[in-house]
Amino acid sequence: MALVAKNNDENISKKLIEETKKEMKKTAKKKKVSNNKKTDKNETKEKYLVGVKNEMKKVSWPNFKTMSKYILATLLFCIFFGLFFYAIDILFAFIKGMFK
Repeated sequence: MALVAKNNDENISKKLIEETKKEMKKTAKKKKVSNNKKTDKNETKEKYLVGVKNEMKKVSWPNFKTMSKYILATLLFCIFFGLFFYAIDILFAFIKGMFK
């Protein structure tokens, strides 16, 4: 039984090594430098856009309920501090008017 398991492990590791070698060959082919600058720029743009697309798939977007809470909190925050600084401005104007 142990001998069979050992052979299976060896077969699996050999397959993994072969797959890794194949992937390394593929990436080596992709990394070949071309002399055409336009294609290099296009490849760079394509890689960038593919990267952006992949990252956007990883983003967890908030649902409507969560987003509405954030919007409400932001509006209340802006209104509160707007009124706060308006009150301070009136206070300083009053103080300035006292000394004129």
